[in-house]
Amino acid sequence: MPQFVGGDAKLIGFLTDNFKMPYNKDCYISKINFNFVVEKDGSLSHKQIEIKDKNVQLKSDKETIEHCKKIYADSAMSVLNRMPKWAPGKMKGNKVRVKYSVPLNFEQQIDFKK
Repeated sequence: MPQFVGGDAKLIGFLTDNFKMPYNKDCYISKINFNFVVEKDGSLSHKQIEIKDKNVQLKSDKETIEHCKKIYADSAMSVLNRMPKWAPGKMKGNKVRVKYSVPLNFEQQIDFKK
């Protein structure tokens, strides 16, 4: 398996330190998946942000699920684009490309009362 330099704790630290929760009083995302491929040289490719509809909470009728997902995905992608190279994965001593996914969960109390 590939590894973020410094291990899993450093990876989570990098994500939480660099991801800026978008301010949007009309919606909230509870979970984001950072999906990518770690290449043989440790660089990242095929970067994707996955946000499932069930992880979107709308507070008002002014917001749509798709718009809310886009706001958070744009912020998450900027973090993924700044991520440093990884230690590549190996199989039988040879460096290999590996598809990788990192979930990031958020906890926030939302008052849906007006």
